[in-house]
Amino acid sequence: MPERSLFSRALRAFGRLLRRLTIGLGALILVFYFFGGWILAVWPYPACSEWPKSRLANARGDVAEITVHGCILGIVNRQYRIRVRLANSSTAKLIVRFKPRDTPALHWLDADRLQADLGQVVSLSPQIEQVGPVHVTFTYSGAEPSLD
Repeated sequence: MPERSLFSRALRAFGRLLRRLTIGLGALILVFYFFGGWILAVWPYPACSEWPKSRLANARGDVAEITVHGCILGIVNRQYRIRVRLANSSTAKLIVRFKPRDTPALHWLDADRLQADLGQVVSLSPQIEQVGPVHVTFTYSGAEPSLD
């Protein structure tokens, strides 16, 4: 039996390693597919979280904020949310959810008018155009509003 070269043995070992990694990855995908909901339910850390992106207040004390909501470290179901919190209220009102391609921006035109520039969006929820005395205008391109 002829002696195999070192290159041939290394190539076969690499092939076996690649095969094992592929099988392991496939098994991991199947486990998360069938048991992912249960794993997230017993996971000790919150699977979905929200963190502030920017916050802007007007002269009256009303606050408009952009937050990013995402699950599993922001990788899955990542979407942006814009909320308005009136000066005399402790709760914020969600006015739109969207997935942007560009960085969104907020601008107070005066104490009663807020402009939300969403840029180009992939998906967009229906918008609320008035929160108390604050009128909100949206500028964007791309997707049409839908409940999906």
